[in-house]
Amino acid sequence: MKSAFLKKTSGLLALMLLLSALAPVLAFAATGFKDVSYDNSTRTVKGQVYFADGEVGVGESVYVNVYDANGAVLGNVYAKQVGESVYGNTYYSFNQVIAPTSTTKITLNPFVWETVNKSVYSAVYHHITLSNGGNGGGGIYIPGGNVNGTINVIDSVNGYDITNAFTNNTTVTVIFTGDTVTIPVDALKEAAKKAGATLIVKNATGYYKLPLSVLDFDGLAKSAGEALKSLKLTIKKNATATPVEVDFSIDAIGVTGKTAALTSFGKTYVQRGIFTTTAADAKTSTVARKDGSKWAFVPSKFTTTEATFWSTTNSIYAVVVGGKKFADLAKHWSKEEVELLASKLVVEGVAADTFAPNRNITRAEFAALAVRSLGLTASTYSVTNNTYKFSDVAEGKWYTADVAAAAAAGIVVGNDKGKFLPDALITRQELAAMVVRAMAYAGKESNLTTAEQATALASFKDASKLTWAKEEVAAAVKAGVVLGYAGKVSPTANATRAEAASMLKRFLGTVGFID
Repeated sequence: MKSAFLKKTSGLLALMLLLSALAPVLAFAATGFKDVSYDNSTRTVKGQVYFADGEVGVGESVYVNVYDANGAVLGNVYAKQVGESVYGNTYYSFNQVIAPTSTTKITLNPFVWETVNKSVYSAVYHHITLSNGGNGGGGIYIPGGNVNGTINVIDSVNGYDITNAFTNNTTVTVIFTGDTVTIPVDALKEAAKKAGATLIVKNATGYYKLPLSVLDFDGLAKSAGEALKSLKLTIKKNATATPVEVDFSIDAIGVTGKTAALTSFGKTYVQRGIFTTTAADAKTSTVARKDGSKWAFVPSKFTTTEATFWSTTNSIYAVVVGGKKFADLAKHWSKEEVELLASKLVVEGVAADTFAPNRNITRAEFAALAVRSLGLTASTYSVTNNTYKFSDVAEGKWYTADVAAAAAAGIVVGNDKGKFLPDALITRQELAAMVVRAMAYAGKESNLTTAEQATALASFKDASKLTWAKEEVAAAVKAGVVLGYAGKVSPTANATRAEAASMLKRFLGTVGFID
C-alpha cells in the first residue's frame, strides 16, 4: 500500500512540476469535456465543455471546433452556458449536426471567442478525440484550423474562424450545406481591411465570389436602423420554376433582428456561379436576371459544369436557353451575330421573325441596347434626378429609364445644349463612342496616345473626317470592335441595326461578358 501511494505521489509531483513549467503557456486553459458523444449516422455531436470560473468573461462566447480524422475543419459548434458554477467550473452544453463527412472519428477543440477584440482568449486548449458513438482521451492542442482558407459549416460561421482564415489567406471559402449562411459582421469588417480580401460562399447550388471592399457596412447599418450583427447570404434554388430559378441575396441583420437587403453593388460586377448538370450551349444560352415577368441578359460564360456570371445587383437568376432565328437574316452578313445576341436577350426583332437588319437605329434605341448589354437594371433610374437629366428626355417615354441608366454609366453625355436627341438617327462614330464608353464601364478602359490613334486609323482613307470622336473610334478599331468597310470607317454615316448588333457582339467578347 505504501509503495503504491509513493508511486501515485511521485507521479502527481511530476505532473505538478510539468504544469508549473507550462503555466505561462497554459494560462487559462483549465478546460475539459463531459458526457460527449458523436453519432456518425446523424452527424450529431453533443455533450458539455467546462472552463474554470472566470475564464469566460462578459462579451465572450464558447465554441467547439470540429475536425475530421485528417485534421480538416468540419464546422463549429456553439456551446451555451448551463446553470451556475459547479466545484469551480462553468459548464457549456452543445448539441449540433456538423457538416457531412464520412469520417468515423472526430476531434473537438474548445475555445473562447472574445467578440470585442475579435481574438481567441487563449492559444492552448484541451481537446478530445471521439470515435463513432463514443468518446476518447484528451491532451493539449494548439488550434490551427482554416490555414488553407476553407471553412465547412451547416448554416453559420463564427467570427474566430473568419478572422483566423483571413489572417492566413486573401481569399477565404465558406462551404455551407443549406440555402443560407450567416457570418458575423465584425469579423468581415476586420477582414475587409486586408487588401484584396475576397469571400467565396458556396453550396450545392452555386456560389458568390464577393470582394469585401464592396460591402458598405455603415450604409447597411443605416438602412437597418441599428448596428449590425451579421450578414445572411442566400443561394436558393427553385427547381419547380421554368426555367429553374436561383435566388442570390444578401441581408444585413441588426443586433435586435432588424434587417436591410443589399440590392446593389454599385458599379462593381460581382462574380457568381450556378452549378449545372448538363453542358449549356454558349451560343444559345445566357444567365438572365428576373425583371418582373421578363428575363434580362446578364454577362455570363459557360463550362460543362457551371454557368459563371457577373452582376452589379442581387436578384433571382436562371440559365435561359434561346436559339432565336429571324427569317430576314437567312442570307444576311450579320445573321450569326444578331441571332446570338437575340438568343442572349440583348437584341430583339421588330416582329416575331423579323429583325430588319438594314433599318437605321436611333440614339435612344442604341442607348437601350448598350444598357442591356451591360446587364444594368434600367428601371432603377429616373431622369428626374438632375445628374442624368436631359431637357428633351421626358418621363414616361419608352426610353426614359434606359437613357437615364446610360447617362449614369457614362455611356451618353448629350450635346452642349443639354439635349440627348433620342429620336435622331445614330451615326457610326456616335455608335463607336458609346461602345468605347461601355467598355470603360465594364473595366476595359482605353487611353491611346496620339501616335497610337494615328496607327489604329492609318488603314482608313476617310480617317481625316473624324473630328470629336477620333480618339473613341481609334480605341474601337484597336479593340477590334470597329472593322470598317472597303477601307473606310464612314464616321458620319447613319448606322444600321445590323451594324449596331455586330459592334455589341464584338464589345461583349472583348470585355469577357460572353464566350
